[in-house]
Amino acid sequence: MRLLTLAGVSAAVISGCATQIPPTETAIDAATLAKCLAERGVTMYGSAGCSHCLQQKKMFGENFSVIPYVECPKDPLRCIQAGIQAYPTWVFSDGKKLQGVQTFGALAEAGGCELSKP
Repeated sequence: MRLLTLAGVSAAVISGCATQIPPTETAIDAATLAKCLAERGVTMYGSAGCSHCLQQKKMFGENFSVIPYVECPKDPLRCIQAGIQAYPTWVFSDGKKLQGVQTFGALAEAGGCELSKP
């Protein structure tokens, strides 16, 4: 029973959502940013059960489909190897990580992407 309890605690820590909430991003072109992030090898790690992950995906709308995404509960080894400790986590090609829901500005800056207004 103790082993199961420790396993449950570990899973809860790993699967916990980070809680940085951004302002609305209505003035930024989500399609341009999503394409740039994908071209630069940026990956978002998360879980379908994480409300903050869903919020981040919703910010991009249909454009999120071009961003590399890893569903950690379905691929836990990949997430452990990437050092993922909270969802969502954005991992950049230089190894930099941003945890929590990010603004388009923060993602663009970390990814070296130009922001454009629609």
